[in-house]
Amino acid sequence: MHTKLSNPHYAPEIQAECTLVNFAVTLQGLEDQLLALVVREERPELASQKAGWIQQANEFMVKESKRVATDISIKLEQGKKTTALINKTSEKYRQVARRGAQLFFIMSALVKIHTYYMYSLNAFVVVFQSGIEKVQAEDKSAGGGGGLKGKMSLMAKLKSTAKKIIMTQRFNWNQDILGAAVRANPDDLKAADKARSGIADMMGGLMLNMQQKKADEAAKACKKGDLCDVGNFGTGKVLEIRADGKYVVEMREWKMGNGGLVKMYCTAKQMTKTIDYKARCAKLSDTITSTTINYVRRCLFEADKLTVVSLFALTLQMKDGVIDKRYVDTMLYNKLKDNVGEDGEPLVGEHVTDWIPELNLKQVLGLEELSNMVPAFGELATDIGSDASKESWVWKDFFNHATPELRRV
Repeated sequence: MHTKLSNPHYAPEIQAECTLVNFAVTLQGLEDQLLALVVREERPELASQKAGWIQQANEFMVKESKRVATDISIKLEQGKKTTALINKTSEKYRQVARRGAQLFFIMSALVKIHTYYMYSLNAFVVVFQSGIEKVQAEDKSAGGGGGLKGKMSLMAKLKSTAKKIIMTQRFNWNQDILGAAVRANPDDLKAADKARSGIADMMGGLMLNMQQKKADEAAKACKKGDLCDVGNFGTGKVLEIRADGKYVVEMREWKMGNGGLVKMYCTAKQMTKTIDYKARCAKLSDTITSTTINYVRRCLFEADKLTVVSLFALTLQMKDGVIDKRYVDTMLYNKLKDNVGEDGEPLVGEHVTDWIPELNLKQVLGLEELSNMVPAFGELATDIGSDASKESWVWKDFFNHATPELRRV
């Protein structure tokens, strides 16, 4: 027996005989799953190594239960260290996964506006992936793609993206897309088996494969002016690529006696292009956000468009700390405050209550809660309530005006 109700209630006799299991997606759980998906898309070699290692570690544990082997224990320990390094790199993409989880929960809440706005997790994952692929396609185009692909019109790009999404959707929607990003696929296992059979130390083989892949990528990616990591020597800037294929790199953390920076001659295998994770994650987050909002707004009723866009904008900015939640709460709910001071006397007199409704007065007085962030709010009730102040009559005129939004206060 199952239900889609978020908070189901059953009769006591049913609850006494059943165990309730909540399989609902949580924000943190979805964030972790999306992180694995982002790493699978952005750093496939890391995701492949981790998945392959987990699969083989399970096999080792089975073998160890049959016979205690010293070499297996050593490999397990090496695998833990390697996994820790991979996890450290994966955490740098946490911002993208967090944004994805936030977007999905906003989409899930839209059903409260209208039952027509219902989205499955798999549908969202397809859109999430398309956002990542857009960024990667832009990188390829900027990296020398040129030609016809670089000159595609906006409509051509839209048609291409739509076609790709349609083609992506032609699979069994019951499959676990996020789970597939974590589990080892045949290619992961094949690579791990090859490393284990070719080198006595399985983890050494995996690390060697990773270094070779990085070297191949560096040979294509590193160019003059790029920042690159040079082994254990630190980060440097590529000044020149010589005819023999070697790179002239100016190291940032090494200085000579005269204060000048040290220059090194390096090969492609010794270098990897430095990734600006902060800029990369910001670009991925922005593209995924715009892709998701464009996907959602296509099926919105005209009357709901402003509400939904405001929901996305305000929620995401609150999550990012751009807007204080108290601002939004005041705008939406406007906390009420009674017209009674600490001494029991009214905060404003009858000369104000005669022209302003009680509810509006309570809303104005409630704005004082934000006086530490907006000092003008702290003086608002005083200006309106002072019978000797000119401000009181200005506010009365503003309140009674037919088009107050056009008046300058």
